[in-house]
Amino acid sequence: MKFIQLIWLTLLTYSTVAQSECENRLGAWIWYVELTGMDTHTEVADSLASVGIKRVYTKVADGTVDSVWWTEIVDRSIITAYHEHDMEIWAWSYNYPENDEAQAEALYLAAKTGYDGYVIDVESQFDGKAEPLSSLFVAFYNARQRAIADGYITDDFKIYCSTWGNPADHNFRLDLIDSFVDGYMPQTYVEIWSGGTLLDDLEYWIEVGTEEYRALGATKPIHHMTATESNLMTGDELNRFMKIAGPEFSIWRIPGGGTPNEIWDAWNDVEWDYDFCEATNVAHIVQTKVATLFPNVSTGQINIDCPIEIEHASISNLLGQKILLDPKDINLTHLPTGRYIIQLHLANQSIENHHVIKI
Repeated sequence: MKFIQLIWLTLLTYSTVAQSECENRLGAWIWYVELTGMDTHTEVADSLASVGIKRVYTKVADGTVDSVWWTEIVDRSIITAYHEHDMEIWAWSYNYPENDEAQAEALYLAAKTGYDGYVIDVESQFDGKAEPLSSLFVAFYNARQRAIADGYITDDFKIYCSTWGNPADHNFRLDLIDSFVDGYMPQTYVEIWSGGTLLDDLEYWIEVGTEEYRALGATKPIHHMTATESNLMTGDELNRFMKIAGPEFSIWRIPGGGTPNEIWDAWNDVEWDYDFCEATNVAHIVQTKVATLFPNVSTGQINIDCPIEIEHASISNLLGQKILLDPKDINLTHLPTGRYIIQLHLANQSIENHHVIKI
């Protein structure tokens, strides 16, 4: 007899209806401004504002501070360029073990320059390393506290960590840094991972990534980001990802400089002005009041308790294959062991209930 385990997957990462939690902060990443096909940050800001992007992440350091190479870290005109369009501008750096205080100085200078937040990007150099990872984040946290004490920023200035979408495979010690960050930005690069074969299962990969972060000790908010450098994700797929990932979803990176300019076609199809607050209200009602799934271990079936008429239910496997199922009674006995996504399409409802099951 197969054992059935239910794991709830909310349609959004936020179930609260508080305005501050659901406000649209959809963003885009800059590596080198020269690789955007535009000459200045003013041009980039004008272009992104016309698309509807709300937050921009621009690189200000690679390891220790070098304001000659990365002039962004001290250039106040960059802050003005984005703020004039009511956009947030965050700084980010790629970081390495050792020289912790010298690397953390980038956050202090970014705060002094006027950036709105900071992202610490840590990847392969910290795989399986506990003390170097912890030491780095303590240094960045202390740099923020110093910037607060000196009056450059307030407690609202956040530190995020961006790293692997699959941190367990890299033995990444998220538990050691959780106290020093305000959020996480998993690099859930499904397009790059699979050459496009995983794009039918965006819900699954986002949910599994969130589960993995929580299992490794991450208690702070999780804001999945994705990449479009291979020009495989469509506008519809980006919208699906965005609506699941939530209001701080972002895309690596602005097209240009070796990536096809046709990527802009997909970006232009993204609903950058999506109202997460309204959608969160609806999702919260649906997830808590409308549908409940009950596993029947003796029969291998899942029964659905839903007062609203279910138009139909479908199930997807990891290959993206979907099977139309009876709306009131889902029989799993014929399925091989694995993970599946059940989608309940409710009559006269604009969103779906998503449930991830493991059998």
